[in-house]
Amino acid sequence: MKRFLLLLVLLGGGGYGFPALAEAKCDSKTGLPMSLPPDAPWSMQIRLEPSQVPLNAPFDARVTICSRSGDLPDRITVDATMPAHKHGMNYEPEISRADRHSFEVKNLLFHMPGVWRLVVTAFENNEPHRFIYEVTLQ
Repeated sequence: MKRFLLLLVLLGGGGYGFPALAEAKCDSKTGLPMSLPPDAPWSMQIRLEPSQVPLNAPFDARVTICSRSGDLPDRITVDATMPAHKHGMNYEPEISRADRHSFEVKNLLFHMPGVWRLVVTAFENNEPHRFIYEVTLQ
């Protein structure tokens, strides 16, 4: 039995009895990759709901932490800006943890056409790591 447990630890646990070692499985169904900052201990994906972001209407997103080396983020913040216009959203989205590797983001709203930069800031022990995904609205 001791050898079996040691083998599980050495192989990453596979999530069996060691949830802290389990990784989220990310693929095209879980979302689209976000930019990866060089200092980030994990990668992230985002899934927009609906996938075609509506103009001037609320939409939601799911942010998934895809891989991990170190602790998972304590929390995230989400904001969006229009770099060409130097302004952001008029509303603050609602964020809640969906599970160990995912966060639900409700009531995002892009109020005008153009390029929007969606920024997810993930905090690990109060250290921020910023992930970016750009959306162009017609």
